[in-house]
Amino acid sequence: MKPAATVGVVVGGYGAACGVAVAVVLLYGARSTRTASQASRGMVAFGDTLLVLGVFGLASVVPTGAGLFFLRPSRRFWRLLAAAALLITVTGLAAFGEDVLQRRAAAGAVLQAWSGGAVLRLLVAPLCGLACLTSGLLAPSRSCRRVLLGATLVETALFVYVVSLWLHVVGAP
Repeated sequence: MKPAATVGVVVGGYGAACGVAVAVVLLYGARSTRTASQASRGMVAFGDTLLVLGVFGLASVVPTGAGLFFLRPSRRFWRLLAAAALLITVTGLAAFGEDVLQRRAAAGAVLQAWSGGAVLRLLVAPLCGLACLTSGLLAPSRSCRRVLLGATLVETALFVYVVSLWLHVVGAP
């Protein structure tokens, strides 16, 4: 396959994933009654944003996998991807540490300033984990595969932490 065709397949796949995400949010908006939430439009918009990101993340697995498959021969790319995955995972661990400190101690001004960013980083843990899993399954070398799948485990643990916090807040058994 020619390079232009491979790029076209991947870009077209991302375009289709974006279309699916927008369609799902529009369908959700059309089917839901939002009269009770008129006072909190910002929360509704944030929820819609999370829905778009989630659906796009799931729908983009196929074009991402295709792009990674086309890049399998490039050793340099895989080494850089593994290093980037480690760096992203470290940011997740830092966000986790900040969140634990925020909950356990009287937070200072600096810690409170970072709190919002830490929560947002923890919310994207499933997308980061899914990207690392897809990359890890397609990685050509054992060392890159280990790093990427290890990053998947860390991101999964971070997401489990967020879900456990959410279940505790809403009072689920």
